[in-house]
Amino acid sequence: MTPPPRDSRPERPRSGRRATSANPSPLAIACFVALILALGVGGWAARAKKAAAEEEGGSAPAPVVDPFADVTREAPPTAPAGRARVRESNRAPAGLLEDPRWVGALQIAQEAYALRDLAEDAKASDDWADYSSKAVAAREGFGKALDASRSFEDQSIDKYGENDRQVKQVARERNKWIDLRAKYRKVKKGP
Repeated sequence: MTPPPRDSRPERPRSGRRATSANPSPLAIACFVALILALGVGGWAARAKKAAAEEEGGSAPAPVVDPFADVTREAPPTAPAGRARVRESNRAPAGLLEDPRWVGALQIAQEAYALRDLAEDAKASDDWADYSSKAVAAREGFGKALDASRSFEDQSIDKYGENDRQVKQVARERNKWIDLRAKYRKVKKGP
């Protein structure tokens, strides 16, 4: 038995499915046209409604009502304790900064500043051995100045408060020394 001859243009492909065409289906075209018409009619209806509302209520605009008209004015709330502006005071006596403990600490710090300047000059000239020895000496000098002034600062704060101008000046200077000591914290003493 011989197989039947093959048709050169079969109605269906071998997979059994219909071949898809490049043209869209008539159902998709009908849905698209219906969508366009619905959007057009909706836009026309919205414009007609807006025009009718403008013609009807166009004579007087609606009055603006203040919802807080019956609320009485009060003083603004005070700032929280941490955010209030700090007011400086002058509770300490005028000669507080001439105390011998503070003057001694300042002299130690002046020597440490001189060593710091020498260390920075040595660093600029790439003399690393001199830099490390001067930087370590400056770090130790700032540490000694901090140790010498610690009790003075604590007693001044206890007596006159943190907001006193002279006490704040002491605190600012000591904070500089802390920063400078920390700047050289990783420098090791050279051989």
